[in-house]
Amino acid sequence: MIEQGSCPDRDRQINHLPAGQGFGEGQERGGAILDVVTDGTASLGLTDKKERTRAGLQLRSDGTALLNFNDTNDKVRAVLGVGADGTPGLGIWNKDGKRIWQAPPAADQTR
Repeated sequence: MIEQGSCPDRDRQINHLPAGQGFGEGQERGGAILDVVTDGTASLGLTDKKERTRAGLQLRSDGTALLNFNDTNDKVRAVLGVGADGTPGLGIWNKDGKRIWQAPPAADQTR
């Protein structure tokens, strides 16, 4: 169930609330990307002041819900999810994109 999810696709986005000015002139801040695609998947991505997606919430058309956390290199580092059937899962990846931990364990880890 747990896979490296993706944050919203900037090429398919409907609304992008871009980085803008903060309270002081010249202060940048992050933004948000709202994405709804034709299959019904809805995503919300939160970006840092360099417009890198750092966190994402996704509700897929099959009912799967995912919460992703990315590092500053835009690589997925952690995913918390609940599958369409209600099965929960959590995955953690290292800086090279290799999964280092998963719950429930993958089938090949239970033997």
